[in-house]
Amino acid sequence: MSLRFGSVGLFCSLVAISIAARQATDDAPTNSRGPAAVEPAALRIVPTIKHTEKLRGPLSVTVYVIGTKPTKAGDVFVLRGTIASRKTLEQTSFTWSLPKSVELVNGATTGILTSINEQQPATIEITLRKLSDDNAQVHLMAQSTRGEIRFGDVAQYNTNFEDMLEHKNAVLGGAKALPESASELKVFH
Repeated sequence: MSLRFGSVGLFCSLVAISIAARQATDDAPTNSRGPAAVEPAALRIVPTIKHTEKLRGPLSVTVYVIGTKPTKAGDVFVLRGTIASRKTLEQTSFTWSLPKSVELVNGATTGILTSINEQQPATIEITLRKLSDDNAQVHLMAQSTRGEIRFGDVAQYNTNFEDMLEHKNAVLGGAKALPESASELKVFH
């Protein structure tokens, strides 16, 4: 008998709770609560971030075309990469990353630079042939170590869109040089 009374009592309790919940939502004003009952002013406590920037190491890599820019398949072009450093670095390695849509005509795709600094940047040239009319993204990557810290930088050249990218960069104000006090840590493993 107590089991029967217990289940009937439990059923009645659930029905009463359900009715009370329905009345509470029907009687509540619709615009008095926000998402999760948070006041809108509380959502504006965190200030907006106006600018973010990567941490930079002492290496700086740039890539640009020398002479005629490639426009169609079969065009041969020369890319010049410049690797500079705010600090003197020994044993800086570089790698050209070539997509399948270009082939190497002349130059080395990897190497080690014995000493670079701000006054004596390294210049590396590579001659390529464009194999398709599609855009090819060629990257020059450089990396070095100082003590136990490894850092690097990379630059990209687009065979079809470089003029447009340079124009947009000039319109937007270009890349801003980092002050000497900027962090010199761009770590990767």
